Order: sequence, then C-alpha cells, then structure tokens
Amino acid sequence: PSRDPDALFLVSLFLFAFVASNLSGEIGADALLWSSGALAVGLYGAERSAAVASSR
Repeated sequence: PSRDPDALFLVSLFLFAFVASNLSGEIGADALLWSSGALAVGLYGAERSAAVASSR
C-alpha cells in the first residue's frame, strides 16, 4: 500500500522532537516546547490531509 507522504513527515517530525528533547542533555527541559510544536504540525497535517481527501 502507498504511504501518505504528509503522514510520514509528521511522524518523523514527532519522533525527532521526542528523541531530541529526551537526549539533549537537558532531560525533559524542552519536551513541552517540542511536543507542542509537533502537535500543532500534526493537527495542521491532519486538516490538510482531510481537505485533500475530500476534494478528490
């Protein structure tokens, strides 16, 4: 099955943010910032994917 490139990008971004915030040496110090950014991008991506799917 083909994968949605937007979903792959969003999952990759979340994983990067999670790893960076937990392994940066400042354990958890910036986790809220990165998680909030990843969540915002994820919600934007979900809306965009839904809009593209409904226009097909």
